[in-house]
Amino acid sequence: MNRKSLIATGILLLTVVGGLYACEQLEKPAADGYYFGEPQYVNANVSVQIVTYTEKDFIEEVRKRKLPKEVMAFTELFSNDQQRCRIHIVRPTEKYSPEMVGHEFLHCVYGQWHTSNEDFE
Repeated sequence: MNRKSLIATGILLLTVVGGLYACEQLEKPAADGYYFGEPQYVNANVSVQIVTYTEKDFIEEVRKRKLPKEVMAFTELFSNDQQRCRIHIVRPTEKYSPEMVGHEFLHCVYGQWHTSNEDFE
C-alpha cells in the first residue's frame, strides 16, 4: 500500500468511526432523560423570563396547572410571540438543577422538541 492509499484508508476509517460514534450519541438520552427531537421552530433571538419558586410553591403551581407531578421545571411558550418565553423553576438556592434550566431554555429557542409531553404543548 502506498502512502496516498494509506492516508485515504485512514481518513475513511476515521469518517466511519466518527459516524458510528455520532449515531451512538444520538441514541443515548441526555442527563435529563430526553432525546433532542425535531424542533417546532428555531429562534435564536428570544427574551426569557425566569420565575422562581420555593419547592413547596413550585409543587402547588404544577398542581394548579394540572401538569404531571414529576415535572421538575417547565416553560411557557407564547404561541403568538415566539420571541418570548417564561421558565419556571425551583430557586437555585433551594434546589440547584442547571440541566433543568438548560432543557427549558432549549424549549424557548426550539419550541417543543421532545415527544413525551405532546399533551402539554
